[in-house]
Amino acid sequence: MDVIVTDPPWGEYEQIDMALPEFFGAMARAFDRVLDPRDGRFVTLVSRKAGETVEEALISNDLRISSTHEVLVNGHPATVLIGGRA
Repeated sequence: MDVIVTDPPWGEYEQIDMALPEFFGAMARAFDRVLDPRDGRFVTLVSRKAGETVEEALISNDLRISSTHEVLVNGHPATVLIGGRA
């Protein structure tokens, strides 16, 4: 897969069956599994308060963050993480 663009559950309004750090770790492992090993890229929109946790999960799975952007989504603080293979 060349690119993943996603808005995963933020863990604020919906129920998920695991703790957020565990969920984001599983998400990062899935990114690593399916992204093109040479130049796969991703764009992920998450709640701002989860941004650091998501960033740590991605980095621990050998993915890099090339830029972050703080935005508002319907008035809620959010972070866009853009990156790809290390």
